[in-house]
Amino acid sequence: MDTREARTQMRDMAREGLAIVEGLVDREGRSYESVARLRQLAADARSVLPDAGFPAEGAWRALQQAVAALTMGPEEFDQPYWVALAEDLRAAIATLDGLLTHPSASGTDFHIVG
Repeated sequence: MDTREARTQMRDMAREGLAIVEGLVDREGRSYESVARLRQLAADARSVLPDAGFPAEGAWRALQQAVAALTMGPEEFDQPYWVALAEDLRAAIATLDGLLTHPSASGTDFHIVG
């Protein structure tokens, strides 16, 4: 898989993860389906990360943190944690979007995204 395709897949996984996290924030609860889907996204992200490179690390890390919080976190819902995690996912998506939409896509590894 080439870098661009890997980053596109990572961005799409981060978007799906963000939708799940936002649903958790709105409902203050977790479901079996949301936990299972986040686990799958995290596993898929792990396999895509080497091809996507360092810019995709933020998305991978946020997905891993979501799974850890759902499976090993406290029973009580920590809304500020999930709001912060949603912000991390948004930032990761913005980074990947910036790289994927940059005019010189072939040189995006040299384009600094802040």
